[in-house]
Amino acid sequence: MWDRAADLEIPLMVGSCLPLSWRRPWLEHDRGVVIDEALAVGYGGIEAYGYHTIETLQCMIERRAGGETGVVSVQCLEGDDVWRARD
Repeated sequence: MWDRAADLEIPLMVGSCLPLSWRRPWLEHDRGVVIDEALAVGYGGIEAYGYHTIETLQCMIERRAGGETGVVSVQCLEGDDVWRARD
């Protein structure tokens, strides 16, 4: 896909459709809410589904006080590392 876009000299933008999907149960923070930390849980391979998880989280936390103020850090845990972090 990238090679084809480059051949055609057109920009290639990608993203997840999940921020636009229905939420069950519905969840949307009020604008300006204070959020100190956020957690998202995804499933599937990191290459295939990881961006869905982080973009869904991003659309939720951008409603926080200050809006798009940046992210201090992102950590991805997989497999047994998830359970060790819980403990």
